[in-house]
Amino acid sequence: MTDLTYFRDSFARFFELFGRRPVVLCDQDDVLVDYGQGLYDAFVAANPGFPIKRPEERTNFDLFGGESDDHKRRLMAAMNTPGLYAKLQPIPGGFEALREMVDLGIDVRICTAPWVTNPTCASEKMTQVEELGGPFFGNRCILSKDKTFVRGDLLIDDRSGVKGAYQPEWQQLLFTQPHNRLDTVLPRLNGWENWQSTVLPMLDSILASKVALAA
Repeated sequence: MTDLTYFRDSFARFFELFGRRPVVLCDQDDVLVDYGQGLYDAFVAANPGFPIKRPEERTNFDLFGGESDDHKRRLMAAMNTPGLYAKLQPIPGGFEALREMVDLGIDVRICTAPWVTNPTCASEKMTQVEELGGPFFGNRCILSKDKTFVRGDLLIDDRSGVKGAYQPEWQQLLFTQPHNRLDTVLPRLNGWENWQSTVLPMLDSILASKVALAA
């Protein structure tokens, strides 16, 4: 069993030293909500009988790689469907885990990249966070196409090796999904059920390194 008292005290000491709480950034799609299944359902509804891989069959984050132009056109249309993001179902345990992190003294922010050609994506993402997590998390939602611009200590994300314009301040914890199964480099979070045994030691190690550098 994870010693939560140890981590709560450790995070409190970090706050005393740095004047801020440890920051965990958490992706939304395929981490807190099931985007893969939602997109699959939207594609099938619009293209009955047209072949598409089920979410569990994917082995790559890139949805367009190796597909025909016709498939790409149909897929793009599904991704741009108004209402797509509003219908995504929550991944069990996600928001409960985030609430527990907050109780331990962690500053949790939902950090998600909008699909800019979907006209309702951004607003639906924000509304969905508030519906699933309440106003508290609704006010802690960051939309950014480049997550390296966002400051934090730990990023939980299903995309292997999130990159951008800057060297990020955070380290990444890969949220396991079928499409990232081939990644053998990043540490993993295999679902939310036992998140404490993975997230807390990694975050504590990151913070310890920052304390040592500041000494």
